[in-house]
Amino acid sequence: MRRDSSSPPLWFLDLLDMAINSEANRTDRPTHFSTVSLELSLKRSFDSEYYMNNATPPQPPPLTKPRCISPLSTVRHQTKGRDLINTTLPDECISHIFSFLPSTRDRFSCAAVSQKWLSLQASTRSSETNKACTDKEISRCLEGKAANDTRLAAVAVGASARGTLTDLRIRGTYASKGITDAGLCVIARACPTLKSLTLWDCPLVGAEGLKAVAQSCKTLEKLDLCGLSIVDDSGLITVAENCLNLTSISIRSCACVGDESLEALARRSFKLESVSLVKCPNITDSGVFSMALKLPKLEKLKLSFLKVKDGALKGIGKSPIRVLCLENLPGLTGNGFSSSLGSSEAVEVISVSLSEEGEAEEELLELSTLETLSLKKCPGVGDLFLSRIACACKFINNLALVGLSSVTDRGVSSILNAVNAKKKTLVSLDLSGCSRITDWTVVAASKLFGERLRSVSFDGCLGLTDRSLEAIRESCHGLEEVDLSWCVGVTDEGVLSLASAKHQTIKVLSLAGCTGITDRGLGFIEMMMCGSLVGLNVKKCSGLSREGIESFREILWWCDLIC
Repeated sequence: MRRDSSSPPLWFLDLLDMAINSEANRTDRPTHFSTVSLELSLKRSFDSEYYMNNATPPQPPPLTKPRCISPLSTVRHQTKGRDLINTTLPDECISHIFSFLPSTRDRFSCAAVSQKWLSLQASTRSSETNKACTDKEISRCLEGKAANDTRLAAVAVGASARGTLTDLRIRGTYASKGITDAGLCVIARACPTLKSLTLWDCPLVGAEGLKAVAQSCKTLEKLDLCGLSIVDDSGLITVAENCLNLTSISIRSCACVGDESLEALARRSFKLESVSLVKCPNITDSGVFSMALKLPKLEKLKLSFLKVKDGALKGIGKSPIRVLCLENLPGLTGNGFSSSLGSSEAVEVISVSLSEEGEAEEELLELSTLETLSLKKCPGVGDLFLSRIACACKFINNLALVGLSSVTDRGVSSILNAVNAKKKTLVSLDLSGCSRITDWTVVAASKLFGERLRSVSFDGCLGLTDRSLEAIRESCHGLEEVDLSWCVGVTDEGVLSLASAKHQTIKVLSLAGCTGITDRGLGFIEMMMCGSLVGLNVKKCSGLSREGIESFREILWWCDLIC
């Protein structure tokens, strides 16, 4: 019988029958997969023959059913890209939800969702969470690119898991993306236990940020501000009124801070012990005078690059200040400096720019409690000035005249004789950088105080020779530290004199830059000072050879050698 041309060929029917039987016997996959495979086989068979009679092959039926659109899918599509939680729920409600989080890990996970959730988590006080903070005090530091509000909020969230944040240091560099008042408000609310806060180079921080810190962190003890150009008196006044435990404050390069801030601190901050004021052009004599006179526990005062004059120091004579640092004050005269000594126990003066030496208007009283006098790099200080203040320095134990290029033997001797007149003795003498003194000063100091001297430094005293080392050997029997760096007049003979002392007690010896010392002098130290020496500096001693240094290192292996 003739087969209809439109019906499938016999070989295809046999193949179809075999496929049906094979698929029916398989149980390792779902039935719909079998149906799909049969449909594909049918399509391939028809394509080969049907394509001969038709220009376009037939398209197979769709293999999947049309998706049913549910109401939930419609809502999801309509709200795609919209933040319903953050836009619909108020912040108070979200924060209340966060307060029920069972663990700190969950808080961290929520804080990582978005900046808003991070800010809300950071603004939550530790008392509002279920987790109790530990008693361990921790500190954090943000520098450079890390000094921004986002990282500050992360610190606020993470600190509660590790302990109590008490010390925060921020050193920013980027003005456009740095710490702002908003960031300080967040950290102040989250960490009310802050005791120390350092803000350097944060130009976006203003009075509002300081007010937030003052109102929340009432246990603040130390405040260090540098480069806050828009912080004014209102912020520091709030600090003075709320932070009654403040013991130390440093204000540097804050152009808008003036006398009102200092007067507020003088009225309320009775626990202040240390004050540093640097490069604040609006601070005048009245503010400094008020602090020096009214703060009962003020011990350290630093004034640098200010437009103050002698009137600022009038109250220091009646204050308990122990350490006074005056740096680059062009309006200060010798009379003002003399009157500032007062009844201090220790005075440290660094880089005083005296406009004149002049004569003191009144005689200075003997300061029986003055134990330390340090004058460092004072271009206006000379022999006349030292002789004038000598009567007030009869009870000192530590004398440091550093970098006084105008001082000679005459000026130093006036103070040495004044101290000796009261039968007192020096323990420490530092004349580094006094290039005009000679062996005469060293000989005089050795004879007057040699038995009690423990440390002497003559770094850069170009006028010293081997005679000074002989005087030290003869009189100074208890010396432990000797610095003769860059004393180019010292030779091997002087080293021999120093090393041949009967009672060798020197532990640290510095001969850096002494070009007159050779391997022979190093050998004297190696043989005679091996019993006490623990540190030797021979850096840039051009007369020493590599062999000599290696020999010393091999024998005195315990000695810390700098070469």
